[in-house]
Amino acid sequence: MSKPKEAGLIVVFIFIILVMLVVIAAKAASPSDDADAYDSPPHKALDRLAEGYAQQMARNQFQDGHGGWFEGRYQKALQVTGCDSAQEITAESWVGQPNLSWEDQWEEFAESWRQSKGHWRIASRKHKWIGSGSACSRNGTWYGCLIVVD
Repeated sequence: MSKPKEAGLIVVFIFIILVMLVVIAAKAASPSDDADAYDSPPHKALDRLAEGYAQQMARNQFQDGHGGWFEGRYQKALQVTGCDSAQEITAESWVGQPNLSWEDQWEEFAESWRQSKGHWRIASRKHKWIGSGSACSRNGTWYGCLIVVD
């Protein structure tokens, strides 16, 4: 084999190795599908808190982030579970989707949470307890609330 041909093969080999390393690194950096918040056991009182807040957002047709979280739901979540830490994330669907299935609603919510490291850090791991709720507004927008405790 001539030197230029060997050099070309070496370059191709190095390129293939680099591509494999990039793919492996990207897979390692992406959120795992092995465990997420929905692998956490549900808690009925947390479900009621989350559902109540989802209904409030749907009534107001406004995703209020964490309106009233520290004034009520946070303390209640800690009180009913005996846990030390509680977090809440919310999301909304596109307008005009009143017939979304439960699975489709939560897939849309999860997709929005994937856009934020902080939200995805909550949604993509298992917790001690979880509460979830969703409600549809008059204009067909779904609002979701996820409360987790550890």
